[in-house]
Amino acid sequence: MENARRPQLPPLKYRATQATDLARLHELEKASYPATEAATFAQIEYRLSHVPGELFLACLMEQEDFVCTDNMCTMLTVDKLVAFVNATLSASSTLTAESMKTHDPAGRTVCVHSVVVDPEFRRKGIATKCLTAYAEGLKEVNERDGKKYDRVALLSHQELVPLYEKAGFVLRGKSEVVHGPEEWLELVLEL
Repeated sequence: MENARRPQLPPLKYRATQATDLARLHELEKASYPATEAATFAQIEYRLSHVPGELFLACLMEQEDFVCTDNMCTMLTVDKLVAFVNATLSASSTLTAESMKTHDPAGRTVCVHSVVVDPEFRRKGIATKCLTAYAEGLKEVNERDGKKYDRVALLSHQELVPLYEKAGFVLRGKSEVVHGPEEWLELVLEL
């Protein structure tokens, strides 16, 4: 059997999320997590309005789209939000139930809440690219502004651990955090 090659995706663009992204962010969050684990609209809105821009990264892809008015259609190239990574800050070096509920602006641990990819674009390497860009952005902030962040920490179910390890995270072990019915593992990327 021949090796199947993935079709080439358009390059991803990265930027801080904006208030105008809120509905799309919530739509992607709901499509990516069970109801017991998905962030609510209010939680996403809080993070969007309270965390520094580098902690809430939007990943966009150029797509062609038709816009039709008065019996005339025009094809436009638009940037579609296809993935995002968001986090808050904590003073704790490990993830706790409290650190996952609050945002401590003076914290030095970046607590990732969501790594989300549009279902249409999953299993194409986008999550790894987004996480890599996310970590690179935080390292750039550290270089530019003095070391603000010590590490990035996230929770994962067992089946997604290889994805996060591919992006440079190291498995710490079982987490004490309970959120939904499944066990969580903690992974960390030291900055």
